[in-house]
Amino acid sequence: MANQSTSMNFIQHQAGQKRPLNDCQEVETQDGFPYIVFDTETTGLSLKKDRIVQLSMIKVLSKTHHETFDEYINPELPRSFQLQSKAYKIHNLHPDFLNQQSPFQKTHAEDILKFLDDIKYVFGHNVLFDWGFLVTAFTNLGVNEETGKPWVKMLKQLDFKLVDTMKMSVVAYPELQWYRLSDLVKHLDIDKVKVSASAPKKMKAGGPTRKGELHDALVDVLVTNQVIFNLMDTLHLTLDDISEDSKFSYRISDLDLINKAINSPSSVTEGERKLLTEIAEKTMSRERFSKGRFLKDSDTGLLEKEVDYIIKKRNGIADQIEIKLRRILIQHRTQR
Repeated sequence: MANQSTSMNFIQHQAGQKRPLNDCQEVETQDGFPYIVFDTETTGLSLKKDRIVQLSMIKVLSKTHHETFDEYINPELPRSFQLQSKAYKIHNLHPDFLNQQSPFQKTHAEDILKFLDDIKYVFGHNVLFDWGFLVTAFTNLGVNEETGKPWVKMLKQLDFKLVDTMKMSVVAYPELQWYRLSDLVKHLDIDKVKVSASAPKKMKAGGPTRKGELHDALVDVLVTNQVIFNLMDTLHLTLDDISEDSKFSYRISDLDLINKAINSPSSVTEGERKLLTEIAEKTMSRERFSKGRFLKDSDTGLLEKEVDYIIKKRNGIADQIEIKLRRILIQHRTQR
């Protein structure tokens, strides 16, 4: 089922419906395409307590064509817990609406793996947050009975890079104080309503109305894709450049190693420690600090201040990874 708009042609994968995800008009892909942009809405920030309530992805085939995957998910959490969460006040997905949706299950996992297959780049704004929740959802599914493999292992076997548009924005627009998606929309003068016009309006009670408001995951990915076009132009980058440069991206295998260093530091081998240092050097080399300063080899003091700042002001899986990489880099530089 294809829908036409003035700016995009897209396929809508509707909740609860089973159909081939590649059932769309043939589009000749351009160099660097396709790539994925994805986002989630959740019941909160905790990977242990909270769950995904909406997962949206677009597979960008060219600057004018994309396919869409969009699912609402029943978090199977108490109604009172959902209503009292700060997240509900942001995305406004009512528990009664979500209770009508399916919990995250095998069919979701199969469709997600199919949509992500043969993709080299997956973009997201603060992408590690959303990736962490997706990994948790796959982990909670347990083992695929047909293959005998854990679902999460099948997800992590996909060979793509996670690219963080927030990290890219920090370098592209050092004059900004904040790098929320709403800040970038304002800075780049992006018309949210126009960009999200292709998103179908769902008027169910307690569901979204899709009027171009952020914190609807599908609207967010459509807007993020416009941000990506601007970032590529501003930074004079191509997707091939991102393939060679890890300043803005993470390989899934690298994330597993970093998480190992966070959760079980004594089990990290000398070879893994050396690899972690290399990852940290590349990832931290263009991080921005207050007053627009960038890291140099002599900036160990700034690294230490930034670790203290993140611990005091921020929280989440992405922040844990940043802290660990900074501490690895501090240790490496003090030993030289």
